[in-house]
Amino acid sequence: MVNQISVLSEYFQRVVSCKDSEGAVEIGFELILEKLAVDAVVIFSLAEETGRLNLLFDKGLLSAEIVRQQLIQVGEGLNGIVAKTLEPLLAYAGQSEYKLEGALQAEKICAAAIMPLISYNKIIGTLAVLSRSQRIFTQQEVFLLETLAAQLSLAVENVSLSDKQKIMREKLRRAENQYREIFEKTSDIIWLEDLEGNIISGNRAFLNMVGETLPELSGKNIFAWIPQNSLSKAKTVRKQLWAGLPKEWSYDQTIINSQGLEIILKVTTNLLQLGGTQGFQHIAKDITEERRMQENLEYYIRHITRAQEEERLRISRELHDSTAQSLIVIMHQLEKFLISSKHLFVSDSRFLYGMVEKVKEILQEVRQFSRDLRPSILDDLGLIPSVEWYIEELNRIHGINISLSIQGEKIFLRPEVRVTIFRIVQEALRNVIKHADANEAHVRIDYSADNIAIYVSDKGKGFDRKLIGELLRAGKLGLAGMNERAKLLSGQIQIESAVGQGTTIKILIPISGLL
Repeated sequence: MVNQISVLSEYFQRVVSCKDSEGAVEIGFELILEKLAVDAVVIFSLAEETGRLNLLFDKGLLSAEIVRQQLIQVGEGLNGIVAKTLEPLLAYAGQSEYKLEGALQAEKICAAAIMPLISYNKIIGTLAVLSRSQRIFTQQEVFLLETLAAQLSLAVENVSLSDKQKIMREKLRRAENQYREIFEKTSDIIWLEDLEGNIISGNRAFLNMVGETLPELSGKNIFAWIPQNSLSKAKTVRKQLWAGLPKEWSYDQTIINSQGLEIILKVTTNLLQLGGTQGFQHIAKDITEERRMQENLEYYIRHITRAQEEERLRISRELHDSTAQSLIVIMHQLEKFLISSKHLFVSDSRFLYGMVEKVKEILQEVRQFSRDLRPSILDDLGLIPSVEWYIEELNRIHGINISLSIQGEKIFLRPEVRVTIFRIVQEALRNVIKHADANEAHVRIDYSADNIAIYVSDKGKGFDRKLIGELLRAGKLGLAGMNERAKLLSGQIQIESAVGQGTTIKILIPISGLL
C-alpha cells in the first residue's frame, strides 16, 4: 500500500534542493517509478497554437523517438481524451472501452494511468504512468498520481515559461545583432546620448563625422560640437521631447567636428529607454553638399535675377532715352514738313499724316514696353504705387476689373526687394489675364510684424492642382519663376485652385528676408 503523505513529504523535501523545474519533474518521475513499481512515466505538453500534445519528458520508454514523432491531437488517443475531458483515465490491455494501441502497444504496455496537467484552470498537458506487466491501479495510487500531477503541472508550466523565455532571449539576441549590424553598417549617422547630451554610443558614420574614435567619445558631450547659434534649437528639441510633445522631431542641425569642419545634418530625434534610463536617439543624414549646392543655386539665381533686372532697366532707359526720342524727332520732322510744304498733293499729305499717326502709335508702344520692362514709378514712388499703376493699365487695356486692398502699416523695402515682389505680382496678374478667363480679380497685400502676405485671387475657370507638374514640363514656367523669386526672399507660394472655382495664389514673405 502506498502512503500518500510520506510520498508527498519526500517529494517536497527533495524538491527544495532543486535548482530548476526540470529537476522537480525528474524527482517526481523517480518517486512514481519507485513507489508505484511501474515501468515508464511520460509527460506530454499541449501546444496551444497547433492543439497537439508533444512529448516533453519521459523516463523508461523503450522507443522515445517513435513516441516523439507521433502526432496526438486533443480528443484522439488516451492522452488526447484526457486533454479534452480534463478527467483521469485508466486503461488496461484487453479493455474494450480504451484500447492500448499505437505507441503504447509498441511499448508493450499492459496498464496505463493518465492524469491531466492543469495550471490556472487551463489544460497544459498530460501525465502518463505506464506498466508492462498486468496490474490494477488502486484508488490510493490514483489519488497520489492526481496530487503529484498537480505539483508537476507547476513544474511543467515553469519549464514552458522558461523555454519561451529562452526563445524570446534568442530572438532578442538575434534582433540585437541585426540592429547592431544595421547600426554599424548603415550610411545614416546614428548616435545615442543621455538627457544631458553625454554621448553613450555612436555608429561608424557618426565617428567619421565627428572625427573621433569610440574610446575618445567617452565623457564627450554633443553640445561641444554644436555651434553657439544652433544651441538654442538643439536644446529646445530635447526639452519638447522630454515634455512628451512631439514623439519625434525632424530638423536641421549644424555640427563643427574635431577638425573644425562645418557639417549640416537633417536629424530625426526621439526619446527612448537606454538601459533602464531615458535618453535620446538621433538618426541623421549629411546634407552639407546638398545645402551648399542649394545655396550656390540660390546665389546664381539671385545674381541672374539681378542681372535680368539690370538689363531690363538698361533696355528700358535705352528705349526711353534713345528710341523714343528718335521717334519723337521723326514725328516732329514729318509734322514740320507737312506745315512747310504748301504744294503737296492731297494724297501725299494724307499719306504723311498717316505716317505721323503711325509713328505716334509706335512711340506709345515703345513707352508702354519701356514701362513694362521697368516702371520708373517703382524706383521713384515704391511698391504700392507701382502695383496700383500696373492694375490700372491692365484694367484699361484688357477691360478686366482688378481691385487692390492694403492692410497693415507699410514698411520700407530695399530696391531689389521691391522689384522682386512687383515681379511676383506682375506674373500672377499676367496668369489671370492669359489663363483664368475671369472678368474680375483682387490683389490684397497684408503687412504684419512677421511677414508680408500677398493674395492674388480670381473668379475664373481654375485648374486641377495635380496638373502643375505637367505645366512645368510643358515649359510654362510662370509659377516656377514666381516660386524662385519668392525663395530669394526666404518666402513661399501656396496655390489654391479647383476647376470652375477660380484660383488664389498666396505669397508669404517673412520680414527677416526683406530688411
